[in-house]
Amino acid sequence: WLKYQGGNTEGVPAIVVPGTGVEMRGPLLSFSRVDTSQNGTYRCEVTNSVGSFVLDIALIVIPKPVLTIMPQRKLLRVGQSSELTCKISPSHPNTEVT
Repeated sequence: WLKYQGGNTEGVPAIVVPGTGVEMRGPLLSFSRVDTSQNGTYRCEVTNSVGSFVLDIALIVIPKPVLTIMPQRKLLRVGQSSELTCKISPSHPNTEVT
């Protein structure tokens, strides 16, 4: 397994560090606790006496959203109007606020 990141054309071996949730066992690259540092394109290269095969797989990790409600505290008198805003960060096209 090789990992390509940030437009690099040279792949580096996929980083497997004990305790990070990434494990390489022969042809299997296993992710048990992904985070955004593992974003990138991973390449599997297989070669035998008949030939070789290359497959690229893009891993895109969407970060967990953080919600902020503005203002956090608001005092109103009866009959007054106000607005509360629920802001999500980082924003992502598939994120819905309800």
